[in-house]
Amino acid sequence: MTTTTAHLALLVCDVPVPEVVKDYGEYPIIFDRLFRASLPDGLSDFTFHSYDVRSAKEYPPKDVLDTCDGIVITGSCNVLR
Repeated sequence: MTTTTAHLALLVCDVPVPEVVKDYGEYPIIFDRLFRASLPDGLSDFTFHSYDVRSAKEYPPKDVLDTCDGIVITGSCNVLR
């Protein structure tokens, strides 16, 4: 069986609430942990490039998108407190 590595772009569009950051970290750390814990058969690893869409207005360049197997968008949420 051939194993492969998935290449993902992570678009960070939000910041978790402080309690989540304290317990689990910010989205790149959270998604890294979740993806590593759920690698399917035939996939040995993954890499992702994280882009701060929310604050830095960073987006993946076309050459990175051309090599991506998927794009993950963290979502956004406006919560009034």
